[in-house]
Amino acid sequence: MSQGAEPNSGSAMPQSDQTNAVFTGCLAGSMNNYQLKANGKLYRLQGNTAPLQALLNHQIELTGEDFNGKAIQVNGARDLGGSCKK
Repeated sequence: MSQGAEPNSGSAMPQSDQTNAVFTGCLAGSMNNYQLKANGKLYRLQGNTAPLQALLNHQIELTGEDFNGKAIQVNGARDLGGSCKK
């Protein structure tokens, strides 16, 4: 009467080629040319960046896919409340 466990019973999710990462840093740039200064690097932001306008020059936490340490495909962002030092 034992039931076998199914390998895809909801606890495992398929992985994509890229994985989401969390970056904390300063949002700089301008509309359609946003950059995140984080971890001693400058990342170009791509994807749906329109909501980032309200976070310009703020410390933010960004979730996205890292492309070769040069660009991030933005999946989400939140304001950490502090402004960036210039």
